[in-house]
Amino acid sequence: MLHREIERTEADLSQYAHCKNIVFKMAQMTKNPAIGTKENPLSQSGVIDENDPAFHLPTLEEFLNVLTELKEHNLSLMQNTAKMNHGLKKLTRKIQKTSPKVNDKVSLQILDLRNRLDTEKTSAVKLKKKVCLHESLKTGDEGIMLNALGEKVSKKYIQCVDKRPHLLSTLEMVANMESRLCTLLDQLDRIPEDFLEGVLKIKETERSSRQREELLRHEREKQKEKLKKCMQRSCGDSKKRLGRKLMPRCLPIKNNSKQEKETKVCEENEAFLFPAEDDE
Repeated sequence: MLHREIERTEADLSQYAHCKNIVFKMAQMTKNPAIGTKENPLSQSGVIDENDPAFHLPTLEEFLNVLTELKEHNLSLMQNTAKMNHGLKKLTRKIQKTSPKVNDKVSLQILDLRNRLDTEKTSAVKLKKKVCLHESLKTGDEGIMLNALGEKVSKKYIQCVDKRPHLLSTLEMVANMESRLCTLLDQLDRIPEDFLEGVLKIKETERSSRQREELLRHEREKQKEKLKKCMQRSCGDSKKRLGRKLMPRCLPIKNNSKQEKETKVCEENEAFLFPAEDDE
């Protein structure tokens, strides 16, 4: 029984001590007009001294004022906390609503990028194959083209430099042709201008004479064609006219025979043709 009383008394003492600490802390929160701006006694030693002249026990009104201020402060904190919780809930709901859409959109973008990457890889592989094929065809075409050029160069070398058989490469033949051309140009530069002008005039006259002969030959051929056509028309069978024969009022004098007339015409044509061939 005594033991229980002691425990109860200790519990009351601890509760009173707790209340005392609360009262002293509230006393620190209030201001004493007699002390002014002196430092708080708890700030130096950390222990509240009741006998200290700076210590001021608050009155009931001050105590109630502090309690009301604390209540208002707690209410404002609670209101702010409620607002923050409400905003946080809204934000959480918004995130929960939008996160699936965002995740789907991001996943679609990732899938699209992967597909593009795969297509680019396949196109790169195809392009590499095409480049390799082009290089192989290019080498083959180059070989064929070089062989054709070598044949052309060898033909020109035989025509211009040396007609004898040779075992020179294409570059050597080109070099020999170039040296031959240089020597010919040097020789051409050494020719006197008067002699060169005379040679050019002779060539020009020869060219003009050839052109005249060609024109005369064409004209003679045309004349021959015309005469042949005339002979064919004259010596050929005349077309028989159908229908009634028209008779003139006065009969003309008949020739000996139609055949003699035709032979005469043929002889005249031949006589006209043979002198032209003799002149040629």
